[in-house]
Amino acid sequence: MAIGTLGETLDATRSKHWGSGPQVLRFEPDVWFFADRITYIYRENCRYNQRFEQRIKMKKLLGPHRSAVSEARMFPKFIFLQHLSPERELAIKERLGLTPAEFWQAVNRKLITRLPRHDTQREMF
Repeated sequence: MAIGTLGETLDATRSKHWGSGPQVLRFEPDVWFFADRITYIYRENCRYNQRFEQRIKMKKLLGPHRSAVSEARMFPKFIFLQHLSPERELAIKERLGLTPAEFWQAVNRKLITRLPRHDTQREMF
C-alpha cells in the first residue's frame, strides 16, 4: 500500500507491481504515515519486506561489523569474499550462524534465513 497525495502516489508507484489496480481507498484513522512524503506499507509475508527486515536484523546482530551488510550489497560475491577480513568472517559465523557465501546470498536477495534472536536487556523495576 502506498499512502500520499493522489498524483504523487500514482507517479511513485507507476513502476511497481501491485497486482490489479490502482485503487484509491480510504484508510483507518489509526494508520501511521508521513504527511510530507509517500509512505509504503508492506504485508508481513511480502518478500521485499522480509529481505529488508532481514538486513536490519543482520546489522543489529553484527554490531561493530554491521558495515559488512553494506559491503555485501555493493560488491559481487567473489570480490566480497576475497576482501572479507578474518575478524568479520568469524563474526558472521558466530553471530549469524552463516558461512560468508550464505551471508552474501542473504544480503543480496537470494536467501531468506532464520537468524538467531537479538537478545536485549530489559529494565528491572
